[in-house]
Amino acid sequence: MIRDNLRKQRLIILNSSLFISILLILVRSLFLPHSLNYTLLYSILSISLKHSLFTPTVYFLCLLIVFIIISIFSVQYFLQNFQRNQYKSIVLLLITLLTFISLWLAQYPIILPDFYSLLREREAVVAMIKSGDLQPNESQRIKLDNHIRYKVYQMQLPPQYAHLSKSGERGGEINIVADQDKKAKIIVFFTSVGKFKGEPNYTAWMYRFDTGTSIENHIFGVKNLTYFVWLLDSFKINQNWFWVDVIED
Repeated sequence: MIRDNLRKQRLIILNSSLFISILLILVRSLFLPHSLNYTLLYSILSISLKHSLFTPTVYFLCLLIVFIIISIFSVQYFLQNFQRNQYKSIVLLLITLLTFISLWLAQYPIILPDFYSLLREREAVVAMIKSGDLQPNESQRIKLDNHIRYKVYQMQLPPQYAHLSKSGERGGEINIVADQDKKAKIIVFFTSVGKFKGEPNYTAWMYRFDTGTSIENHIFGVKNLTYFVWLLDSFKINQNWFWVDVIED
């Protein structure tokens, strides 16, 4: 009798965990290529701004809460029954761990192929900027507050390189962060551009010319706003290339 009850309990937790995990990962995919930090923040803040309950943000939070509850039961079951039924109790724990890992790392299967497949072309653009073949002018400059000690320019790439950045009405627009002498410090290739509470949000690959240049201190104002920046996530490929997930407010 006790064995039957344990078996039923395990099947309920297992089936529920699998079902909720699959749904949760599917809803998480709607926010890609953004990070999990962005997904959570967007979901929480969006609830207060939307009157409809039938939105991906609400679904994500509800599924996440249910999954956390089921995960607690999974861990409890594992601790209580590991000695008696090792392999079957481990399955429940593995589902929980793999789901959390999938949620946390979901953006990387998208951003890493994009980086490596387009690396040569983006580096060709970097070389053109270094050589002066591509050079910003003052008409492309974003007007920032006077206390900003660097300049930001928006530059349209040549047609053959337009697919390297998703910013701008036609796509192919990159941003160049430069010092007061117009010497380029960082190049921004946008991988996604959207709106968060009416304000710009974006993911991007950033190339820094000087490894001593701080990415965190030079993303302020990249999308025209000059108030506040949330760097929600970043990923360093090497000394020059970074991926960032940013909200400007």
